Amino acid sequence: HVPISGFCVEKKGELYLEARIGDPDGIELLVASGTGLLEEPEKLGKEVTNQLIKQGADKILKLFRS
Repeated sequence: HVPISGFCVEKKGELYLEARIGDPDGIELLVASGTGLLEEPEKLGKEVTNQLIKQGADKILKLFRS
């Protein structure tokens, strides 16, 4: 199982998204967040995902695939 979470709420007419992913040992926790238009939730999701990838989320996911 991958320790991952996402939280999204509407704030002042925009979406606020925060996502987290942790390594198997519970030592490293990556956090990313952003805001976007209510009409473009996928765009916001991709932006936050890209932030996590830049922080090394892809490396953490590879640990769970092996």
